[in-house]
This record gives sequence, structure tokens and C-alpha cells, in this order.
Amino acid sequence: LELGFRYLAFLPPSFIFITGFLIAFVYFPRPPGRDAATSGRMVVRGLKLLILFTVLNVLGTLVSPRNYHGQPLNLKSFFTHWQDIYLSGAGTMAAFEVLLPIAYILLMGPLLLWLSRRGRWTVPALAILTILSLALLEATRSRVPVNAAMMSAGLLGAALGLLPQARFDQLGRWWVVPPVLYAILAGLAHDRMSESFLLQLTAATLAVAALFGIGARFHRPAWLMDRFTMLGNYSLLAYIVQIAFLQILVRLLGRPEPASLDFLLLFSATLLVTVLAAELTDWLRTCRPWVDRAYRLVFA
Repeated sequence: LELGFRYLAFLPPSFIFITGFLIAFVYFPRPPGRDAATSGRMVVRGLKLLILFTVLNVLGTLVSPRNYHGQPLNLKSFFTHWQDIYLSGAGTMAAFEVLLPIAYILLMGPLLLWLSRRGRWTVPALAILTILSLALLEATRSRVPVNAAMMSAGLLGAALGLLPQARFDQLGRWWVVPPVLYAILAGLAHDRMSESFLLQLTAATLAVAALFGIGARFHRPAWLMDRFTMLGNYSLLAYIVQIAFLQILVRLLGRPEPASLDFLLLFSATLLVTVLAAELTDWLRTCRPWVDRAYRLVFA
């Protein structure tokens, strides 16, 4: 977690930020007559993620007696601390913890859709109120629940997802600004990234804005864009494969220091396995109907 929050602070909340953004950007413009079907789809996907999170962690207890934090890993411990895991969000007691706030944002999707029908500022107002409440909690030196902090990123993403497409296209003109601001933020608050949800949320927003800006400004070769699109289509599967592979390697080889050769090898191996898993799944789905049905059952 030190690497994720201290050196790459944008990663954990950015997953949930993008989830909220896509919910608003893809689902909310649909005709109001389809709201019931749209809401049902979001709820089903959210429940699938909750089940998937539970199954993956139960399987993890059968594979290893301890997690990569060194804490005991067993069914009794997992279900005894269910409130800490499922409500507040205790990352040291469970793996694949990013799946939970993603699931919760999807389950909130029908409410967000209903609010968006009431007025254009309802979802942004909810996002601002949530972030201010958590910021006040943080200012009192209280611990901000991890799941609540991550969900605030999803709400912010949903609020920004209501903006018109033209606004995001304009980011191409200013594509250099978000990376520069992120670099300044990281330089000034590097040691506090793991402690402040506001800093993590700001870093995630700048990182996603940088991706949008670079994508709008530069045109890449078609084959490279196809690879990025394919990884995006299998982002959930890629995340699960990535975390599972990392946990196996960390247990076998230990946790290398950032910027070391061992870390570079670990990063390269994980990236290669992640890409190969997505490519293999995409190929199997096209030639094996049962693989496609299984994939849709779990992830669609």
C-alpha cells in the first residue's frame, strides 16, 4: 500500500473516480423511459462485484495462512471483521479492496440517476457535500473510512461525467497543465499522500485529467489504440489478475524497494502477465462460446 498511496497516490481512488464518471457519462444520457432497466443493470453489476470480492478473499484464505501485510488470513478472521472490511474498509484485512467502493458506487447508481433527473446540480451538490463532510472529519484528525473516501472519488467522477463531451475535448489544448500540477502536488505533499484523502482525491483528479488531455491532444497508431481499448474493456479482469499475481510474487520473493532493479523486474513481469491475460481472454471469447458466456456471467 505504501507504493500505491505514497508514490502512485492517484491509483486507488482513480479506479472509483472513473467508475463514477462512466456511470454518469454512459448511463445518464439514456432516455428516461429506460431508467428501470438501466438501474437494474447497475444494481446487478454491483452485486456481482460484492460476490466476486467475497469469493476471491475466501479463496485467498484457502491458499495462504497470511496476507501480504503479514496478518493472519483465515475464514474466521475475515468474517469476524466483516464490518471493518465491508463498511469502513480495512485494506490490511482483505485483498482486492478496490472492488468494494466500485460495487457501492454501482449500487448507488439508481439514486444518482434519479437525482440527475431532478436537476443538473443535484449530483454535483451531493459530491461536494460528501467531500466537504469527509474533509471536516479529516480536519478534526479523525480517521476517514477508506470506503467512504474512495466513494467520494466516485461521486466526484459522476459529477464531472455530466459535463458535455466538448469540455473534455478542450483538455487537449491544455494537456500539459494536469501533469505539471500533479508533479507540483507530489513534490510538495509527497510524504502526506498516504495520510490525506483530500490529497489522494486531488491527485486522482489530476491524473485522470492528464489522461484525458493526452488522449485528446495526441493521435496514436491504430494498433496501439486497439491495445489500450482492449485493456480498458478488460480492466476489471486485468485488475484481479494483476493483484493476484503481485500477491503471489510478494509472498515468494518479498517486497522490493521502489526504484530498485527487483522492483523494475516485478513491475515488468506484472504488466506482461496483465496484458497477456487480457489478450488471451479476448481471443478465447471469440473462439470459445462457453468462455464468452462465463465471462459475461461474472463481469458483464
